[in-house]
Amino acid sequence: MQTKPQVDVDALRDKLRSLGYLDAGVDRFVLAGARSGRSVSAIAWQSSIRIGLLAGLLLGVSGTLAALRVPGLIGRVQDALLVGIILASLLGIAVAALSFLTIRLAARFVRPSGGGERVSRRRRLVPAIAGLIVGAVLLGYLTLWWRALDPVTAWRSPTLTWLALAVAVGVSLLLGHATSATARALLVLEPETAEPQPANQLTWRATATLAAVSLAASGLLLFATTRPVPAVPETPLTVVPTGLRLVVVGIDGLDRAFAIQVAKARALPTLTRLLSAPGLPLTREPNSDPVATWATLATGHPPARHGAVGLESRRVAGFEGQIPLSRSRAVATVSAVTDLVRLTQPAVSSGAERREKAFWEVAASAGLRTAVVNWWTTWPAGEQDGIVITNRAALRLDRGGTLDREVAPAPLFARLRDSWPLIRTSAGEAAQRVAKGLAPFAAQPVAQAVELDAWQVGLAAAVDDPNLDLLALYLPGLDIVQVALTSATTDDASSLAARVEALDRMYVQLESWLARLTSTPGRVVVFVSHPGRAGSERGGWLTIDGLGPASGRARSGARLEDAAPTILTLLGLPISAELRGTVLRDLLPEDFLHGHDTRTVPTYGRRHAGAPASPDRAMDDEMRDRLRSLGYVR
Repeated sequence: MQTKPQVDVDALRDKLRSLGYLDAGVDRFVLAGARSGRSVSAIAWQSSIRIGLLAGLLLGVSGTLAALRVPGLIGRVQDALLVGIILASLLGIAVAALSFLTIRLAARFVRPSGGGERVSRRRRLVPAIAGLIVGAVLLGYLTLWWRALDPVTAWRSPTLTWLALAVAVGVSLLLGHATSATARALLVLEPETAEPQPANQLTWRATATLAAVSLAASGLLLFATTRPVPAVPETPLTVVPTGLRLVVVGIDGLDRAFAIQVAKARALPTLTRLLSAPGLPLTREPNSDPVATWATLATGHPPARHGAVGLESRRVAGFEGQIPLSRSRAVATVSAVTDLVRLTQPAVSSGAERREKAFWEVAASAGLRTAVVNWWTTWPAGEQDGIVITNRAALRLDRGGTLDREVAPAPLFARLRDSWPLIRTSAGEAAQRVAKGLAPFAAQPVAQAVELDAWQVGLAAAVDDPNLDLLALYLPGLDIVQVALTSATTDDASSLAARVEALDRMYVQLESWLARLTSTPGRVVVFVSHPGRAGSERGGWLTIDGLGPASGRARSGARLEDAAPTILTLLGLPISAELRGTVLRDLLPEDFLHGHDTRTVPTYGRRHAGAPASPDRAMDDEMRDRLRSLGYVR
């Protein structure tokens, strides 16, 4: 059996130095593992680890700075340190493995001994190709990673984007050079290698040319995979008064056909009027998550743009912030595994993840008097957004404790806290009255839903003012009941009758709330309904009551994104050119259209909610427990 000859690595290292392989500081660091007693494979592995360490250091620092673009992830200095450590570890290991694989493949490809121009050319070209492969893979990954951190606005700040791409090019060239130098040096260390090649050091001109080509390629890749958004200044919004006061009521889980039937049979005048007002059906999106649905309605943008993709997010162990959870199965599987090993834990999504302004925030920024109650993604509330009673406000009032941006402006909290005992008592009485006599499987969810909606109606009444330009309220009770009744295991005739009776009572109670909310004379009501999580394949419906007969233009339907620009037009505000939705002119009277032309502005600007001042983990856990009891999360 033929044995492989022993290698005098110290002598070969002297050969590396004589051939110029250890002239550059990076090369000396990477090839420092070439010591006596180690095989060529061990030296390759040691060099790859050093390349990984170098990559971890560079990518950990730059990646942490890039991660600041992820809304809600980094909330304190400790978070930044953790992000840096995690990125340095993961990317360092990945780069080390890629480098080792590339280096060994390069060595194997040119290992046959012998001379000749063909073999000599291989020994010159193959290490260079190995470095180009590593550099190209890293550059492509870093470019697409920058895009993934914020896929829409990568070009909104071109200076920052080009700076990030330049950093990516520099890191990729450095690590590609280290890989190429290592591969070429190890060919010299191979005992079978004849005629060792000197180190191939690129001139400054060649390096600059390669960097320029790489930067152009990176920019082209980013441009091809994103929708460039020009950087435009935020234009002050000018209100052209329409004289209208709006009440926007969002009802989740409303079955329009059943609602019409109940309203007719029970003689419910307010519900009948709202259902028969000029309206259009809203298309049903594949994603029925209430957070994504109602954030789309509020912003005029799809979830991929506004960022509120779902009800649940994930908190990474040791982090103050949290990141949104994609609805893809692959991500859900990974999240389940990381939850199991306690690297992550589920959390409830918040407004910190929503990147685009809602219609009430746009109106408040223009100086209109606004109030919003219980809409998804309103917490944490901003002091500049008018009156905001977030979807966590009722829980804060119910459990007590220090205000943590559940209500804005902050002084309003004291007034609501004084009103809360009466609101809570009235809500409990309504819940008992509506649920009384129902089958046990229906009574509990009905009582929970009625109490929750009654809380929100009571809070809305507490801040309502005839001088408000806009009052927006979201009621989830019907959706909660529908999901609970659908998941009930009983399916006999009596249980079917009990389901119908429970829903019938919910609509009767809804009539009293709607009458209370729309009782102020002269208000225009925008009534938005959605079938919810357990609803039919049909979408929602948007009607406008109190404005007069519609223009009558032929249109079969509308999108969720069309609600926000329509509401803003009724308030006399210009429409952002960035909105995906359009104004539903079909629902507006001819005289309104003639007197109020649709105006546009380049942008409303980005929303920067920020994190709460003092995150309350106990409150977070209680909020999740409450949502679990209502059937929102598992």
